[in-house]
Amino acid sequence: MKCKKPSALFSALALVGALGAASVLGAASANSASPVAAATVQASSGSAKTSVAATSKSQDGDVLAAIVRDLKITKTQAKKRIKLEEKARQLEPRLQKKLGKKFAGLWISKNGKKIVVGVTTKKAAKVVKKAGATPKIVKSNLTTLKKRATKISKNAPSDIKNVNSWWVDPATNKVVIEARSKKAAKAAATAAGLTAGTYEITVSDDVIVPVRDYWGGDALSGCTLAFPVYGGFLTAGHCAVEGKGHILKTEMTGGQIGTVEASQFGDGIDAAWAKNYGDWNGRGRVTHWNGGGGVDIKGSNEAAVGAHMCKSGRTTKWTCGYLLRKDVSVNYGNGHIVTLNETSACALGGDSGGAYVWNDQAQGITSGSNMDTNNCRSFYQPVNTVLNKWKLSLVTSTDVTTSYVQGYQNNCIDVPNSDFTDGKQLQVWNCNGTNAQKVSFHPDGTLRINGKCLDARWAWTHNGTEVQLMNCNGHIAQKFTLNGAGDLVNVHANKCVDVKDWGGQGGKLQLWECSGGANQKWWRR
Repeated sequence: MKCKKPSALFSALALVGALGAASVLGAASANSASPVAAATVQASSGSAKTSVAATSKSQDGDVLAAIVRDLKITKTQAKKRIKLEEKARQLEPRLQKKLGKKFAGLWISKNGKKIVVGVTTKKAAKVVKKAGATPKIVKSNLTTLKKRATKISKNAPSDIKNVNSWWVDPATNKVVIEARSKKAAKAAATAAGLTAGTYEITVSDDVIVPVRDYWGGDALSGCTLAFPVYGGFLTAGHCAVEGKGHILKTEMTGGQIGTVEASQFGDGIDAAWAKNYGDWNGRGRVTHWNGGGGVDIKGSNEAAVGAHMCKSGRTTKWTCGYLLRKDVSVNYGNGHIVTLNETSACALGGDSGGAYVWNDQAQGITSGSNMDTNNCRSFYQPVNTVLNKWKLSLVTSTDVTTSYVQGYQNNCIDVPNSDFTDGKQLQVWNCNGTNAQKVSFHPDGTLRINGKCLDARWAWTHNGTEVQLMNCNGHIAQKFTLNGAGDLVNVHANKCVDVKDWGGQGGKLQLWECSGGANQKWWRR
């Protein structure tokens, strides 16, 4: 696979939901976890090993290795880029606010060595220099450039089908129109009232089309899941064109994982969000398809143009490239015009709806691709736009959620008599809403009641091991996963939390080989 740097031109574009999912590219492993497993389940249902969160050190190493591999740069260069990109991320909103109408965009230079800021006055250039960036004096500010690009969407000519996309390029201070002919591009510019010198034309045979995977059996109804939000998850709008009420399924079990609450494909947006179905719960991680590992997501701060960008998807797995440009108006045909960000990361059919990540920050939802792994070019829906539109909150790896855990005969996990002393064996009891039944799920895999951890007594692993309350000590015997099948699994023993002898109220909790019995099924309420 070869992904080129931002200065390169590319060749073929298409929506990546599902068209042709047969080819598998990137650093995939034979035992890679499903992206749905890593992104949507409260915890993995299989091996205890894949349930344990990767350390930040190993996670950083995985991301760094992918950047070095796909961007064809050295480890030292990658580290320097990451540091510069973080500075750019912090600088962009500050300078935009301070400079106001004098601000004309920020980007990282093609060689990855400096932050460049477009400004319209010499006075503004001094402010940029003082902030540690390189100023470039230009004619038009960012607001003006964006208005010009918007005019193309609002005044589309009759032959708009031959125009692939358009965007603001802050480096040239112009609107760029990409079309299959100069004639089509000029028609779009004329219809929008753009004058010579305010736009550039790029001719390409690329055809951007929806890539719904009609083959079936994909990770998420023919697509890929992006990020969990509270109460559900995000994916691409073209993966859920049926709209509200559409059922989405997961490859993990073949069953339903969510029900679409809202979706939009066109009018600037390609996104959908679905409510969790049954016992499914999302975690703030994105799989990188490396032996079941993943990247912890800690927020959604937006990266600067020129920053590296990595994508997780069912088909091409974990691939990286550069963020080439923002706010690109992409024409998918049939009236579907979407405002996306463009990268040089590889994506193919089946990747649609997947996650774009910059370090530990969520960036966007996979939308389109040129379907050419020799000249990779892909597009994503910015995630913050979607979160704001539907007033959703991203689930992150640092979040702690609290709920009651209900099970056999609708009883809840309970600390007998609210006695929180070490060694107290847990039981099931009529759900009563007391602190003795409030279970908090922590990012480290522990389940806690009143600040103490659920624990396998003496770290035993045999059938009948008591489930007790203990001071948290970091041992793997205190790590549990609740999967979509309703199994509450102790990671150390790889056994299920079980109501002893199928007991009713007051029944004691133990670990037992997972059997699928009703006395081993749990859900959050």
